[in-house]
Amino acid sequence: MHSFDALAGYTFQDTKTSFLSTLSAGFTNEDLGVNNLQDGKPYGSRPIFSGFTESELHSVLGRVNYSMYDRYHLTGNFRSDYSTRFAKNHKWGIFPSIGFAWNINEEAFLKNVKNLSNLKLRLSAGTVGNQEIGDYEYLQTLEAVHYGDGVAYRVGNRSNEDLKWETTSQYNIGLDAGFLNNRISVTADVYAKKTSD
Repeated sequence: MHSFDALAGYTFQDTKTSFLSTLSAGFTNEDLGVNNLQDGKPYGSRPIFSGFTESELHSVLGRVNYSMYDRYHLTGNFRSDYSTRFAKNHKWGIFPSIGFAWNINEEAFLKNVKNLSNLKLRLSAGTVGNQEIGDYEYLQTLEAVHYGDGVAYRVGNRSNEDLKWETTSQYNIGLDAGFLNNRISVTADVYAKKTSD
């Protein structure tokens, strides 16, 4: 007996962040908190710091599951992500994976083993991506600096056109065993994992 199912999808995420940093002290009324900073007096020499960032993440994804005789199971996953946090030539990342499971206890040569409830072999390999860096880090930015009564600009972030997706690849082999109607179960896994970029 064969069974098959597939899933396809698209997701979109838009993140907007605005921020303001300043110091104020000596309030006459503290009930309004940060909504009444002008009630206090500037504290120390720290300047006002504010800004706005925005990033987008688009994802195209798919999964295919195939099962044969409830013994052999194959799963393939595909994901392609587009992030505005990376430079022009590195915005897309492709992250596939594949997994195989074999219910060995369903085979005829183990049918007469009375106390064996479950025996499954698992194999998998795949990659995932990470885009958790700051916004605009691939660009050169300028920031305002006060000098006396004047304002000048200096480089705040140096450009990096080679900034790309961090990728983690993992390979796994595992074995699940259950005995006495799964009252006793054992799981063992061995994996190799490498993160690059």
